[in-house]
Amino acid sequence: MNKITSPKVVEHYIKSHENDTSDKTYPNLMLVRSFNFLMENTGRKVLDYGCGYGCNTIFMLSKNVDVCYSDTSPYAVEKTANKIKKIDNIEALHFSKTINIDAQELPFDNEEFDVIVCTSVLSLLSNEETILSLLEEFSRILKPGGKIYTDINGIESEFVFYSEDLGNNQYKYYGKDKKANPLIAYCPKSIKDFSNIINSYFDVLYLGSSQHSLFDFKEHEYIAIGQKK
Repeated sequence: MNKITSPKVVEHYIKSHENDTSDKTYPNLMLVRSFNFLMENTGRKVLDYGCGYGCNTIFMLSKNVDVCYSDTSPYAVEKTANKIKKIDNIEALHFSKTINIDAQELPFDNEEFDVIVCTSVLSLLSNEETILSLLEEFSRILKPGGKIYTDINGIESEFVFYSEDLGNNQYKYYGKDKKANPLIAYCPKSIKDFSNIINSYFDVLYLGSSQHSLFDFKEHEYIAIGQKK
């Protein structure tokens, strides 16, 4: 089986998280807008894969769904756990898993989850092969009829704008100042290309996109909700 992570990218983010004093407060806006639809006719056990600093986890716990929050960065998992500890009266169940940097499979049982939320992750897997390996694992751990919410950076995002085009939808990203150690990001050229990737393991129920450009920040994401085939 292929790896489901991009180790060089993981190492970069673990290092950046180690002494990071910054924080994120707000959950993914498109997730908030589509959450009721995502949870419609499903159970309540959710995997927040790539939880980062826990904004989406906190939001989903506030909606009284049970959440496993996971990330390849132990610092991200720890920061999320510390945030949860500061919240009173959480009734939903919650637990965490740290994903091994060289993982080939996820540390979860077959058909364990009703829903998987995976935001701001797929582009950082660096190539389509790794993305498909992760999606295959998502399919394995989802219950029959389970749903996935995920996104990927599009061609108007900073991962393309501040990068060197390597071909094959891969871009060497140097940061907005073009001075950072480069990461390889995977950004499909169209929403149809993204849909075809998701459709490898999921029936695509919903497709959309989100885009804004503010100062030197450029965000462009394709978004999908899929259902396990």
